[in-house]
Amino acid sequence: MMTLSNFLERPMRRSAGLARLAASGCFLSMLFIGVSSVWAVDYTVPPDLTSTLTLSAADTLTVSVGGSITVSPGNAVDITGNGVTINNAGTITGEAVGIFSNTIDGITITNSGTLNATSAGLAYGIRLLDGSNNTVTNTGDVVVTGTTVSGIRVYGDFANITNSGTGTVTLTPTATGWAEGLRVANYDNATIVNDGTITTDLSSIPAGTSWTATMELQSSNGSSLTNNGTLSAQAPGGSSVEVYGIWSGSNDSSPITNTGIINMAGTLRSYGIYISGDQNSTITNSGTITLSGTGTGGAGVYLVTRILRSTTAALLPRRPMTNMAFESSPPRGWIFNIADRLHPAASHLTALRAALRQPR
Repeated sequence: MMTLSNFLERPMRRSAGLARLAASGCFLSMLFIGVSSVWAVDYTVPPDLTSTLTLSAADTLTVSVGGSITVSPGNAVDITGNGVTINNAGTITGEAVGIFSNTIDGITITNSGTLNATSAGLAYGIRLLDGSNNTVTNTGDVVVTGTTVSGIRVYGDFANITNSGTGTVTLTPTATGWAEGLRVANYDNATIVNDGTITTDLSSIPAGTSWTATMELQSSNGSSLTNNGTLSAQAPGGSSVEVYGIWSGSNDSSPITNTGIINMAGTLRSYGIYISGDQNSTITNSGTITLSGTGTGGAGVYLVTRILRSTTAALLPRRPMTNMAFESSPPRGWIFNIADRLHPAASHLTALRAALRQPR
């Protein structure tokens, strides 16, 4: 016979329908007062939703193929409790943010469908702020359009972002500002991997100065960033745009690896891999970096740092570069600009090699 005591020992998970029943003021909400707050809810879409869905601790959201959450204005999904799981095989569309959280831990998001964010201002596909142990895996499409745009941004220790081989992240900024594909910043032990395609469409940028970075790691110690897929950004004529394939800044012991393809075409400067202020880290390129566009500044690999170390053989002393493949039109060569932070159009690799051999 089912008693109150053995009922309470069963897993605390209820359906969305039971959640609404308890919230309606019936006897369940009175009988289980004090424990209902720990119950988790299983949400399933369809039926489709047109208002923001708020997920509490340990809730699960499943959006099936053909299902949709479409919210305007506002975020499509807000996460307010730890341990939430989201599986999207349908379509999630938010005006400002597709999926949002702040200071929440243990989130797992898997997108195999389409995740959209479209805004007249800032737009984010997934924005998880100041949590820890949050994981995002994209095997579908993340499409973001706005004046300033971000595909997947996760801030927190032990963040894990993977854009798989079938995954695409498409950014379309519509004003001078910034655009970023995958980004982790200000927390440690993060992992960012791109096996798919990240593209920035800059055709809607008006005349003015803007910049885009398809993968970013900043102030994240003990982390790693790896591109095995394709990164591309193409700037139109008439604009002033800096484009970065991989941007890494102020990280310690955080290796950067490119085995894939980086195509950057800026109208101001173009960088395949840009490193600023990193320490005790290794940069490895066995892929291809191609620069084009009308800008004259930039480089395939650009270093603004003094402490990049490795036990492996290095192209430059104490600055490990392996199997560099670099193509450029117009030609710019490799520029390892460590001391002066200038952006010369001509390579000064030979002179810099001699300077680096001098005792420190």
